[in-house]
Parts: sequence; C-alpha cells; structure tokens
Amino acid sequence: MKFAIEPYVGIEGIKFGMTRDAVRNALASVKFSTFMKGPYSTFPTDAFSEIGLHVYYKAPGICSALEFVLSAEPTLLGRQLMGVPFSELRSWLLALDPSAELIGTGLISRKFGISPYVMDAFRHPEDPVESVYAFEEGHYESKALEISRIKTGAGS
Repeated sequence: MKFAIEPYVGIEGIKFGMTRDAVRNALASVKFSTFMKGPYSTFPTDAFSEIGLHVYYKAPGICSALEFVLSAEPTLLGRQLMGVPFSELRSWLLALDPSAELIGTGLISRKFGISPYVMDAFRHPEDPVESVYAFEEGHYESKALEISRIKTGAGS
C-alpha cells in the first residue's frame, strides 16, 4: 500500500496525536495485532500487517510514530523510500537535510521526521531500505528521557 509521509504530521487518515481508538477506527477494515516492540516499550504497538504498517503510541495511548514495513510503499516528497539502495536514499536525504544523523542502521532526519532502516547500513550501504520510521516532533528527545527514567526507576 502507498503512503505519502507528511513530515511531523503523519499520513492520510493517520495523524500523530490521534488516540489508539481513532487510529483503529481509521483502519477499521484492516486486521491488527498488538505487541511490545522492545524492552523499553511502555505501550503496545499496533501491527496492521496486511498493509505493512506499525503504529506506536505514547502515554496515554496517543499516536507518536509510524513504521512502514514489508509491503508498504512510503514516499516523501513523491520519492519512494523502501526497497531502494540505502546509499542512494542517504545521498538524496543528505542533500535535502545536511544535518541528518548517520547511525549504524541508517539515518535520522529531524528535518523530515523520518528514519530509514537497514540492518547494517555502514557495512552494506547498497542493501535496500527495509523499513521507514516516521515520527512526531520531539520524538527522539522524549524517547531518550523515557528510557532514562525506566533505567533509573525515576518517576515510578
């Protein structure tokens, strides 16, 4: 399924800031399952597998990020993001956002609120982009604070 990413807004029908119920209602015709993404997850993620979309939530159940996986076809500014060689996407994004942060599994563009993922982007830059993460403004900053609180037991 094709998804046009609107930086820091979301996609058509799913906007950052929507409640879990509103997201599920917007995708009412698509079956979903839930899972905890990782050890520091505080809310279950909704997986709409048949369209290749994972929806992430923050307290109190508000959409904060989207991840496009498998068969999804996310675009940014009309350009296909998945399935293309990471090196090609990296060059394009760095030309548009020179401050994008290169990381071992891809990059983070705070200008566009996206992060394409490749298992080992540094060693295999020609590998195709496997997933694309789109996030709300301030997502990484609030996520780092949340993880720090969990690790130290603060706020419990």
